[in-house]
Amino acid sequence: MNEVIGKTMSILYRYRQIIINHKLRPYGLGSGQHIFLINIARHEGINQKDLTNLVKIDKATTAKALKKLEENGYIYRQCDEGDRRYNQLFLTEKGHEMMPIIMSILVEITDDLIEGLIEEEKDHFLKCLDTMLNNSIKAVEKLRNEK
Repeated sequence: MNEVIGKTMSILYRYRQIIINHKLRPYGLGSGQHIFLINIARHEGINQKDLTNLVKIDKATTAKALKKLEENGYIYRQCDEGDRRYNQLFLTEKGHEMMPIIMSILVEITDDLIEGLIEEEKDHFLKCLDTMLNNSIKAVEKLRNEK
C-alpha cells in the first residue's frame, strides 16, 4: 500500500507539472517559475536567500529561475538599502499582469484534478495532505539535525 501511495503521488506531481508547463509555455514561463512569481508577488521586496527558504527549493534552482524571470521581464532586482549584500525582488508591470493568469490556470488545473470528488472527500483529502506535509517537514528537520 505504501509503495502505491508514493508511486501515485509521484505520478500525480509529474502529470500536474506537465499540464502547468503546457499552459504557461505561451507566456514564456518554464518549469516551476510560477512558484517564484507567486511568492515574489506575495512578498514583494523579498531577497533571494529568503525566497529560497520560503519555496523550499535549492539555491542554484532559485538563481536559474530568477535569471530567466528577469530576462523575460517578469521581475527586477533592487539593491537592499538595509543590507547591500542582497537584492530585493519585485514584479514588473508584466509580472503583475501575469499573476491573475497564473492563478486562474492553477485553479483550473486543480478543479480538473479534483473533479468528481464530493466536498467531504475534498475536506478529507486536504486533511491527509496536511498531515503528510507536516510529516515531511518533521522528517527533513530530523535529517538536518543529524548533520
